[in-house]
Amino acid sequence: MRVAGVILLLAALVPAAYAQPPDDPSRFQLGIWTDEVRTEPCVDGPPGTVFTMVAYGWVPGDLGLNYITFRFAFPPGVSRVGAPTLHRDAIDLIVTDFADGTQEWNVLVGGCHSGWVRVLDQEWVLQDAQPARIGIVADRCWMRDCDFTLNEVGLLSEIRVNEPGCGGVPAVASAWGTMKGLFR
Repeated sequence: MRVAGVILLLAALVPAAYAQPPDDPSRFQLGIWTDEVRTEPCVDGPPGTVFTMVAYGWVPGDLGLNYITFRFAFPPGVSRVGAPTLHRDAIDLIVTDFADGTQEWNVLVGGCHSGWVRVLDQEWVLQDAQPARIGIVADRCWMRDCDFTLNEVGLLSEIRVNEPGCGGVPAVASAWGTMKGLFR
C-alpha cells in the first residue's frame, strides 16, 4: 500500500510542476529543453546519441499567441533529424537560413492560447562528443499576440550538450531507441 501511495503522490506532483509559470509571468518568454516538463536543459552522450529538443513559449495573461519567431545558433557537433513536429495548434513552420550561420524559425499558431504553449519538438543526433550549446539568439526573437502586437521575448533556457557538470541524463546511442520504447 505504501508504494501505491507514493506513486499517487508523484502523479499528483508532476502536473503541478509542469504547470508552473516562469519567474516573470508578465513577460513573453521562450525556451528549449530536452524534456516535456521544462526541467532538463542538458544532454550527455557519445556520437550517435539522439535526443529531442522541446520548444515552449510563455504567453502572459489572456493575450493569446499568434506566431513566434526563433533565431537559432546551431553548433557544428549536432545535426537535425528530420523535420520538427509541430504541436497543439501550430499551423505552419517557415525556416530561413542567414549568412551568419543562424537559422530563423517562424511558427504560425492558431487558437490564441495563453500560458505555456508547446510549439514544436525537433530530434537531433550528436555528431561528436564535444561540448556544445544549441541557443536562441535573444535579439532576433519575437512573439505576436492575438491583438497583433509584436512583443519582445525573454529567454528561459538553451540546450547544453556534453558539458562537464551540466548534469544531463547520459544515454548510450545504441540503447536510446530501447529507452524511448519503454515510455511509449
